[in-house]
Amino acid sequence: MPTPDIETARGRRILRRQSPKRAKPEFIAFVLACIILTVYLTFRRVNQIVRHYESNPVLQKVEHAEMALPVRKAEPKDLEHERIFHSTIKSCLPAANKNCKQFVPEKSTTQRIGVIAPPGDMATTFLRLLRAVVGRARRKESVDMELIPTSHVPPYGYGKTHGWTKIIRLVPHPLLVGATDALASFLDNDESIDSITLEDLKASLRLQIRYHCRMSHVAAHTSMWSVDVGSIVNEPLEDTIGRIQEFLGFKKIDVIRDIENEEGDVDDLVP
Repeated sequence: MPTPDIETARGRRILRRQSPKRAKPEFIAFVLACIILTVYLTFRRVNQIVRHYESNPVLQKVEHAEMALPVRKAEPKDLEHERIFHSTIKSCLPAANKNCKQFVPEKSTTQRIGVIAPPGDMATTFLRLLRAVVGRARRKESVDMELIPTSHVPPYGYGKTHGWTKIIRLVPHPLLVGATDALASFLDNDESIDSITLEDLKASLRLQIRYHCRMSHVAAHTSMWSVDVGSIVNEPLEDTIGRIQEFLGFKKIDVIRDIENEEGDVDDLVP
């Protein structure tokens, strides 16, 4: 049977095992010193960087320039496979193809000419030229014709479905110019073209491609002139007016002087 002295010694050993070990003061001092040194070196490095930046105006200009300008830019040029897209753009010209339908509503003699394009300055400018040519023809040739601008794609079907006699559609070239032009038309007065992001441009580009694919279906049976904006910008205005007159069935005569008297500088009528 154990003696009381043995029991007391055993109890002391058990208590020593259960009680937590206390860290030595030297170890605590070492840890605190490491923490203080780390904080000091960190703040010292940050302070050196700040003083270097403040003393170097070149770095400040570079940072402000990077904040003001978009990181990625899209140049107004043809995309890699854009020529394939433009090869799918079709016209249906009555002078060359008798199967191009020209619908005129019953009990009416008015030709309804749809000027169809996404919103933007290109469509607005070209519409002014069309109105000038048609206005002159109304006075000189007694033409019964109505120009109707719209951004809506006609539904599938023939003239009785969509109601157009002829359609003039504007095809931007390069496509990026058309995508940017459409986006710019929705900017607020306090916004600039720099507000357009690359993601906005991609979305607009996808819509442009889908838009003209739908229009090409209509060109299979409805009289349609697909105007390549890139080509009319680089051709003489007389040639552009001549093509308008031919598609709309007007006499090919020189009307530039009449248009200048009514509209002013004819160069402002080209997109």
